[in-house]
Amino acid sequence: MDVGETLTVREALYALMLESANEVSVALAKHIAGGTEEFADLMNRRAISLGAFNTNFVNPSGLPAREHVTTAYDMALIMREAVKNPTFTEIISARRFDIPPTERQSETRHLLNSNRQIHPGTHYNESVVGGKTGWTTAAGNTLVSFARENDRELIVAVLQGEGVGAFSDTTALLNFGFALPMETVKIFDAETYSVTVPVVQEINGNATEIGRATLRAANDLQFELPPDRSNSWVRYELSVPETLKPPVSLGETLGRVAVFVQNILVGEVVLTAQENIFAYVPAAEIEPEEIFLPDEIIFFPQEIAPENYFYTLIIPLALSGMTLIFSCVALLTRNRRRLRRMLKSRRARFSRYPHYRYK
Repeated sequence: MDVGETLTVREALYALMLESANEVSVALAKHIAGGTEEFADLMNRRAISLGAFNTNFVNPSGLPAREHVTTAYDMALIMREAVKNPTFTEIISARRFDIPPTERQSETRHLLNSNRQIHPGTHYNESVVGGKTGWTTAAGNTLVSFARENDRELIVAVLQGEGVGAFSDTTALLNFGFALPMETVKIFDAETYSVTVPVVQEINGNATEIGRATLRAANDLQFELPPDRSNSWVRYELSVPETLKPPVSLGETLGRVAVFVQNILVGEVVLTAQENIFAYVPAAEIEPEEIFLPDEIIFFPQEIAPENYFYTLIIPLALSGMTLIFSCVALLTRNRRRLRRMLKSRRARFSRYPHYRYK
């Protein structure tokens, strides 16, 4: 690039990955973070989050610097994360890319990928999707490759190579890796793993346990291992607080489990709360809920459509009338029976005592 020249970010990424354009890496770093040191700080934070603990970046180009260091394992970790991005995989697998003329250069620039593994020739490898080459006097020839064969994916990192030896060494390591008998194994089972953590609240000046939160894993973890593996290969590191403070919310992430295979971090599983735990409130501090009643209640008459008169007026009136008639008949019937019994009783008394008269 020339000073003052404009490229798109996409064009700059192709120039960076295919031709190792150092000036483009500086331009991208300033565009993203405002400066090369600030961008190197972002790179270091991202590397640590991936488990690349033996890597320290001081510039975005990879040019030699006293504290600019890495390892083959860390480079493999970074590549494993990078290939999850389809744009990155598209760029590293491109054999060439053309940058059209700009305000500073009138001719099209043809970028050629320096990775010989994806070009027909002596070092071509059909399983290689792409990779990144590098070279400095201090580091020698370096190459990090991403390959795929029969639904299996491998990453190979070669540092301090000599000449084209990095390509042949990568091919040898890929052949060895793809030839290994492997099987997919569930190295972490979410259903069988849970942990409880006490929930502590300060009550009257004392730390009091008010409950225990159950944490469960959110997902399983699978990994490819050889058939002759040992159970001691897999190791877990639990990371949860000793105590929790309320409130604890259902589904809240409160811990993690790091899974290692032969002391290499291969994945993490999050632990989430399985219930809600609220803070304890003493009964004396609970205020009764105040109930507000309106000063007056206003009833609004409801308009009745003419076609609904029969259902809303006539039928209720008819039912009320029938009920009234039925009650009157029942009352008369009952009183008539009482009158008959009374007259019958008086006749009997009159026949016994003729001199007795009823008024």
